[in-house]
Amino acid sequence: MCKMKKFLICLFIFIITGIGSAFLGVPGNATYVVGGVCAFLYLIFSRKNSKSTTSRGSTVNSRRSLSSSIQPAKHTDYFDERNIPSYWAKARVCADGDHDAITVSRGNATHCYKCGLPFLGKWGDRGVFDGYFCQIHQKWIPRGSYCAQCKNEGYIN
Repeated sequence: MCKMKKFLICLFIFIITGIGSAFLGVPGNATYVVGGVCAFLYLIFSRKNSKSTTSRGSTVNSRRSLSSSIQPAKHTDYFDERNIPSYWAKARVCADGDHDAITVSRGNATHCYKCGLPFLGKWGDRGVFDGYFCQIHQKWIPRGSYCAQCKNEGYIN
């Protein structure tokens, strides 16, 4: 924890407990003692927590292990094109054509290469029918989603 942050927390505890003890009837200068004792106890317990994580046998720095356990899991936004891996190609699905399976065409395609039916609008206008194609696993990926095999194999987070 940052020293400045810890100082501000101690100051806050000192003031609140001092004021609170005055309302409870603690006389004059004793309110400072109560606030100081509470702030000191906070320092002791906050230090004890950071030491207890290292005493469990881990050799990792206590600050690093505490901060990594507090951070939320990272969620990648795959609607943002900056997060799309280079081996995912823009693709358009033809679900309207007269062919037996879903056919994937390049993202800049204006017509399905199998049946010749036109794709209306620009890439991304058609919602679930415009997305990506994983060139490693040969899988269709709807926009905003990800290739499960890429995630399992560690290609993406």
